[in-house]
Formats: sequence, structure tokens, C-alpha cells
Amino acid sequence: MRPRWGSRLAVAGWATGMSLLAAAAQAAAPEAPATPGEPAVAAATPPAASRFDILEYQVQGNTVLPVVDIEEAIYPFLGPDKTIDDVEGARAALEKRYADRGYITVAVNIPEQTVREGVVRLEVAEARVGRLRVRNSRYYALGRIKDAAPSLAEGTVPQLAGIQRDSEVLNRLPGRTVTPQLKAGTEPGTVDADLNVEDESPFQASIELNNQYSAGTKHLRVSGSVGYDNLWQLGHSFSLQYTTAPEDPDQTSAIAATYTARIPEWKQSLVLYGISSRSNVATLGGVNVLGDGTVIGARGVLPLPGLPDFYQTLMLGMDWKDFGESQEFGGIQSKTPITYTTATIEYNATRPDTQGVTTASLSATFGLRGLGDPDDKFAQKRSGASGDFAYYRASLERQQALPADFELTARLDGQLASQPLISNEQFSAGGVSTLPGYVESEELGDNGWIAALRLTTPNLNHWIDPSLVEDWRVYGYGDYAELWLQDANPGQDDEFQLASIGFGTRVKLLNHLTGSVDLAVPLIDASDTKADDIRILFTLGASL
Repeated sequence: MRPRWGSRLAVAGWATGMSLLAAAAQAAAPEAPATPGEPAVAAATPPAASRFDILEYQVQGNTVLPVVDIEEAIYPFLGPDKTIDDVEGARAALEKRYADRGYITVAVNIPEQTVREGVVRLEVAEARVGRLRVRNSRYYALGRIKDAAPSLAEGTVPQLAGIQRDSEVLNRLPGRTVTPQLKAGTEPGTVDADLNVEDESPFQASIELNNQYSAGTKHLRVSGSVGYDNLWQLGHSFSLQYTTAPEDPDQTSAIAATYTARIPEWKQSLVLYGISSRSNVATLGGVNVLGDGTVIGARGVLPLPGLPDFYQTLMLGMDWKDFGESQEFGGIQSKTPITYTTATIEYNATRPDTQGVTTASLSATFGLRGLGDPDDKFAQKRSGASGDFAYYRASLERQQALPADFELTARLDGQLASQPLISNEQFSAGGVSTLPGYVESEELGDNGWIAALRLTTPNLNHWIDPSLVEDWRVYGYGDYAELWLQDANPGQDDEFQLASIGFGTRVKLLNHLTGSVDLAVPLIDASDTKADDIRILFTLGASL
């Protein structure tokens, strides 16, 4: 027997009245006096449950659940020789089906009824959103926040999956957290929804002093940046960064501008950027590179369908690059300006779990022949290089939680090239982000890999004053790298190894001040660094 479906959907249960009448009749019956000498009956035998046929459930009030879901939920409770427990089972199964589909404000009831011809009615009560409010938003338009949460629009039946999707969209913008909340509505049969906002000023500014220098340059660097993260009330961002050597600004300087257009509803972003650098001393792998450089590029970030606790994105981009350089090697100087275009495709994946986070990326970069200088320009900069080069990069990182809130981070990066590359596209090793025991980009190679291991303590601010020190951690690390040149010139080294160990500490004060100090020791000689020459690295920063 299958449920019949007419113009209405309703689930009916009956036998309630019959059971109540039987219980009332039993309670009203006078008790027979016990015959003297005979033992009294301790308790009356409970009556057998009433049995009846259920040929159809009518479900009334449903507007959100597909008919097939209703049929699957109540079908086991159809048939002959049923009891009121089967009706309750159908009600509970249907209510559970709503909950499983994320409709957390829906209840199923068994109304008072007279059952005829085996037809039982169930009533669905769908609590709809009566009022949607945005609370505590200081910098973001209330209407746009509401529009980004269609699952909680007034008059809708809230569904958990829709709320989670909208929450993900609402929380994509930097500096803003939105938490949905449902509560009993002011009108009967409704729920009210609040979007509770915690936001920071979209304006950002920072400045930092450090000694992250490249060989042959002054040691100090100053970097400053300003940005705004909510242009046009659309969540678009613009930032401007400037870096220079304060002891000799003519020695090296760079300026970069970035514009990010976010499309939260589609989960996509478009990033446009431009970089201009100027240097009269910049040593790359033992070669002095002098001159100016300009890069203009675009990146499109496309989220891919994921799984629970697995997120992946695809990034597509192009860069136009113009470097007006001259090189000095072995006392011989030559002008080697070059202009070319590259295309990049990159895949990123993130997998968080209860013990940490795993991230991975794969990318490929291709030189686009015909959109820049001919091959002989590449050959002037590097023997064997051409405009149709390609190289592939991969990285894998694991952040693992340890007992007592320690954290261990392991990372592996590598590059493989199709041919000899010009210096601007080579794989570099050395510097704070790779091997702190060496200066920035101390060695370059066409192919290479870097392995890094870091152990970090838990937050130690309770040892000082948590109201003053927001975060204070100590860490130790070890790094190793190997790089190779393809088709190296006669007499030129074609293989490099770097290794360093060290420890350091970083601190964040009063939510605006940051600092770090590292002691790093190189273990292998390199082009400009000798083994065991201890390096002291520092950063001092302030931000709004």
C-alpha cells in the first residue's frame, strides 16, 4: 500500500480518541468487592493496544520537503494491523526527515481527528522568519548584509544548509564576522533572525623596520602600507605598499598597488596589481643586477566544489613583465633589458582536522612567445633560455597540534623547469621566508627544493601581563635546500646546498605593536655567507 497524494500533503494519525475512550471507561468501572477469604487481585491486566489498518497518510502544511522524502519517511508505517505507536512513529520519522534536511524550525503534529477508511492526517507546522535584523554593524551597509543572507529572508522557512552557505559568504570579507541567530518570533508561529556583526574599520595602515637585506646592500629596510577593504560598500579592497633602504633610498626601493574585486555570492575574486622596483645594487646568485623593473598582472580566484572539511581553489593569471637591467659578472657589464608575458595556473587545497591543518598547492607558469621580446633577448640574459619556457612548482605544509598547545610545522617546496631560466623566474633560496641563516635570495636555480621544520610554543603571555602582551611565542627551526642550474656555463657552479638552524621569539603588544628577534646559524658556505656566521634578524612593526 502506498500513500495517496492529492492537492494537499498531510500526515494523519488516528486512534487517539479510541484509546482515550477505552481508558476512561476502564477508570469509571466500579471495582468488585473482594470475597472474604479470597486473595485480592493486585492489578488489572492492561488492555491490548487497539489495532487498525492505515491505508493512507495525508500530510498537510508542507511547502519545503519533496514528496519523495515524505513518502520514504512514512511508508514503513502503512499497512494492516497497526497501532497508535505506528502513527507516532510516522510523525517522528517525518519530523526527523525535516531535521535531516536542515529545516530546524519545522514540527509535525497529530491533530485531533476522526479516522475513516484508514486515512490518518498529520499536520506540518513550518515556522517562517517573521523579522530579519542586522545588529552592531558599524562599517558595512545593513541592506547589503541582508541581501547576502537569502536563506533568512522574511517569509522563508530557514534551512541549515542555506544558513551555512550564507554565513560563509558573509564571512569572506576581511575584518568582518557575521553570526546568524534564530529565536522565537514576536508573532505566533514565526522565528526572528538576527545577523550579529563584529566588524573592524576597513582602513588599514602599517609600518615595519627590519634587516631583511640582499647581498651588497644596506642592511635596514622600511616597509609601509595603507589599504581600505570595503570600497563602494562591495567589499572591494585597495592597498599600496612601499619598501626602501632608509640608509640609502637610491640603493633599492619598490612600490606595489593591489586592487581586489570580490564577488561573495559567486565566491570569486579578481586581483589586479602593479609592481615597480628600482635598484642600483641587487645581487642575485653572485650576479649584480642593476636597473628598474615593472610587473603588471591579474589573478582570478575560482573556488572549486569541495567536501566537508576540504576546500580547494583554482587560480588563473597573467603577468606582463619589463626589466630594464644591466648585469655585471666577472668585471664585464652588459645591458640586458627584457620584456615578456607569462601565464600561470595554480591549484590550492586545504584540509583542516582536529589535530591541525594540511595545505597543498600545484602551479605551472608558462612564457607566452609572441607577447614579448624574441628568443635572442632571453639568450642574452641566460645562455639556452627562450621565451617559451615553463616551470612547475609544488608545496606541501602540515601544521600539527602537539600536547600542551605546542605546534609543529613541516613544509616542502620545489620547482622543476623545462629549460634554463632567466634570473627573474628562477627558484630562490635564502632569507627570512626560506632559510634565515642566509641573505635574501642568496642562491638561484632552475630546479630546486626546500624543506623546513619549525616548533612553536604555546602563547606565553600569562608569564607577563595578558592585558599588555596579547601574544608571545618562542620557536626553533631548521631548513635545508638544494638548487641546480641547467646547462651551466663552463666553470660555473651548477649545484648549491644551503642549511641553517635557529630560534627566535615574536610578540604582539596592545593589539597594534609587533616584534620579533631571530638568531640563525648557516651550516654551509654560500655565495655571500660563510658557515657558522651567526645572523641576528629583527622586525619592529605597528599597525592600525
